[in-house]
Amino acid sequence: MSHQIIDIIKDQWMGDGQPETVYRLEPVFHYLKTGERWVGSSMYLWNPEVAKKFFKDDLMPRLEQALPFIRDLKHPWTRPELRILSDIYCEEFYRPERRAVAYGMYMGNYHMASLPETVCVAEKGADAFSNARARGTMRQVGGRKFYAVWRGHEPTEMYTYFDRAWYTTRGDEWGLPLPYIWYYFYRPYLIGANYYVNEGIPGSCIQDIEDDGQLELSTLGYILKDMLDFTDRHPDRGVPYSPIALMLDYNRNFCAYGKTYFGYNLDNDDADFMNEGMFETLFPAHRHAVDCGGYCRTAPYGEIFDILQPNMPKTKADPNALSNYKVLFALGGMTFDADFSKKVKEQVRQGSALVLNAADITPQLGDDFLGLSLTGKADGGDVTCTLCGHATKEPAYPLHTAKLTSAQAVLKDAQGRPVVTRNKVGKGEVITILAHYGIAQEPRRVTRVRGPAYTDKPLLNFMPHFLEHLAVGVTPIEVRRTAEDRPDLSWLVAKKGDGWVVTVFNYSLVREPIVAKTISTAKVHAEYPLREVPFEIVCRAPVEDVVERYEDRDVKWAKVGGNAVISETIHGGEIRVYELQPRKIEMPKRKRHVNYALNRPVKASSFQKGFEPERAVNGNTDRDDYWWSDSDPKRHYVFEMPQWLQVDLGAAKTIDHVFVLFYYWVHESLQTRLRVYKYVVEASLDGENWKIVLDERKNADNARAEGLERWFTPVEARYVRLTVLQDSAKGGARLIELQVMGKETEEYQPTRKSIIPAWEVQYPPAVRNIPDDKLIYLIDLKPESVSVGWMPAGKTWEELNGDVTLMTTLSGLGRLYKKSIYGEAPSEIIYDLAGKYRTFVSAVGLGSNSRRSSVEFLVYVDDKEKFRSPLYRLGAPVLPVVVDVTGAKKLKLVITDGGDGLIDDYSWWGEARLVKK
Repeated sequence: MSHQIIDIIKDQWMGDGQPETVYRLEPVFHYLKTGERWVGSSMYLWNPEVAKKFFKDDLMPRLEQALPFIRDLKHPWTRPELRILSDIYCEEFYRPERRAVAYGMYMGNYHMASLPETVCVAEKGADAFSNARARGTMRQVGGRKFYAVWRGHEPTEMYTYFDRAWYTTRGDEWGLPLPYIWYYFYRPYLIGANYYVNEGIPGSCIQDIEDDGQLELSTLGYILKDMLDFTDRHPDRGVPYSPIALMLDYNRNFCAYGKTYFGYNLDNDDADFMNEGMFETLFPAHRHAVDCGGYCRTAPYGEIFDILQPNMPKTKADPNALSNYKVLFALGGMTFDADFSKKVKEQVRQGSALVLNAADITPQLGDDFLGLSLTGKADGGDVTCTLCGHATKEPAYPLHTAKLTSAQAVLKDAQGRPVVTRNKVGKGEVITILAHYGIAQEPRRVTRVRGPAYTDKPLLNFMPHFLEHLAVGVTPIEVRRTAEDRPDLSWLVAKKGDGWVVTVFNYSLVREPIVAKTISTAKVHAEYPLREVPFEIVCRAPVEDVVERYEDRDVKWAKVGGNAVISETIHGGEIRVYELQPRKIEMPKRKRHVNYALNRPVKASSFQKGFEPERAVNGNTDRDDYWWSDSDPKRHYVFEMPQWLQVDLGAAKTIDHVFVLFYYWVHESLQTRLRVYKYVVEASLDGENWKIVLDERKNADNARAEGLERWFTPVEARYVRLTVLQDSAKGGARLIELQVMGKETEEYQPTRKSIIPAWEVQYPPAVRNIPDDKLIYLIDLKPESVSVGWMPAGKTWEELNGDVTLMTTLSGLGRLYKKSIYGEAPSEIIYDLAGKYRTFVSAVGLGSNSRRSSVEFLVYVDDKEKFRSPLYRLGAPVLPVVVDVTGAKKLKLVITDGGDGLIDDYSWWGEARLVKK
């Protein structure tokens, strides 16, 4: 069947394969000992008779030919022999499929990827280590491979709903912290994978959670939808950029807990200890997810490393694969035969740096190439960096002594002997580690969170510092963070056109000390937010524009010394994708469903002044712009329910989904359930006969900033009515936005979100930076007349003028505006200009954080209206007012009460000034 598939669809078929059987060697050695199938892990799913037939008829004949001692149970296996066994085992197991998906977990993954029929390389996981191995595998075998990611169910299970006892009895408390789940779902796409499958997905994302016959999204479903929406908005991720190759000798395997060749469990030698230490240093498990089965490995040096096994005996190293890299780091135990030595030497001459261990030097490399000759061994001492003076205390370690010819020492021990050297060769350089594999001499006992203790030899203390030097400058991107935050931040670099894409992750779950805010009298909100970690991204390539792609927003950046420097903060679990280009970044047009309810006639069962039903269909999703049903006039602050809002679409439309954005608490999230609305949506052709199209009387989804999208069977309707049955917060019906849609779509031009806060006025360029001698502030002029709606007892209007903080949020956030004019509504202030000025400039807003405020700002020049603001309420940005007064005699500033009387209308003309002629 597999042969027929390949013949018919050729490379469109990824191949077949599930790595459970061949990611360990126990099945082989168990069969050799017992003649039976091994049943550990998921091997119980393998039919025992089929398994034994495979071993007897397919695998053993090849092994007996390649490894004649195969049935000798006392044979001491070597690494080259285990490599042959691993490759043959994988190849024979997948021979019937003809084309296998080459999983990185395979004991012979690089061999399987090199087979001519292989078109797909895959990993179980998308963590930094797995990604480095997958990228290296694909580049080693020539590229042009489909990249697939398969992820396990365990990290997600506490956030879903199960209908099988196997999960609820074993796994309902399994899982990574929720901030990590965002990374768990997002990383496959962000790292460049082409295909992603997750155990239990989509089944655990889309379920009838409320037992109402309708499917809802689980917590996982909302995160997955967020990721899919991001992929739709940003299909071009760029090409991953990883200029450092970690070269693992082909006869070696990956190590864990002091062992290698999983299933035979050969004890590590010194080279293995170095390699295990290197991988743990470059791709450590984060301290907040220790020993989590490889599901959460980070990259504190950046994900700029690929893992290769380039010196395959049959195919030899491909010079084109080596040419991808600026640095070729030969891990412990690398074999430099004549062919491989020739190829890496040529690559160095062309401009690459080669890092190797003195213990692995062979005559084929030559002393002239290294710039030194080995002279013996000694006990090494503490180490100092000759480049920056950094010093480290070291345990005992063997040091390969050397006589330097053209090489220079970049690290020395306490006796001045070279520990790491650098030798210039052609356009590149050779870096030799003389400390024996960079590890301590004495082993240590390591206790695990789970599982038995084991023994290893740790990397020497200078190695992390050496790696920092090695990584600096290999990309035009540098990510700066404090030493405290170094273990928490990871990042990806990709080339996109003429620019770059930098994706930053923060794995820290550290929270701030309590943050308490007083809101009005005796009202306090307290929280423990995730700590914001500051960082900088420095780009040493031409940059003219930067945008953050997850939120499609502007970025805080500047040019410093000719480099672009981004300065921002990130808390645990946030997604940050920065695009930097040497040109203006244009937002491409996108498609969306046509909103038939937008600005259509609307009515409601009741509403409060300033919270009219029109606000629910005006396209504004700001949290301070919404329809709010009225309270019971007989019982103050008590809201009668249900309440409804009805919109006329203007003509009959075929509709099949709605978007509902209820008023939400600003701190509401997938982890809280503080405000839940019960509601129904009805449709009608004539406004008289109604049919329920969406029944959410059992709704359990909380109101959040993302809103709720709900689909239903298509129906013809002109009128749509949403009836709010219950608000768990007992605050009445509060609806920010209702959208009604069908299959019809439209193109639109998205705009970037500004990072400038709403309380920061944005004056037009013409009136910015005007010299002080060209300005006169109204506070310094005597008005012709003044009338204001209210003043505190014992105060004059002149005494109230001055500095004021104009606020735009309920929490009272705002900016101080100096030399401002007080104008509590209703107010009217008139100035005699006598034709002396050309422009009136001011910032208008509220000096209080009351939701009950509602005013209008008007400017009259010689009794002609020249400016009128919309109805201004808390939440609106501070508005710039710029009015031409050239030749004018009178300036009249008016603030109305918005038509609802004097209620907290504490309004101001901020920085009110005139520009002289």
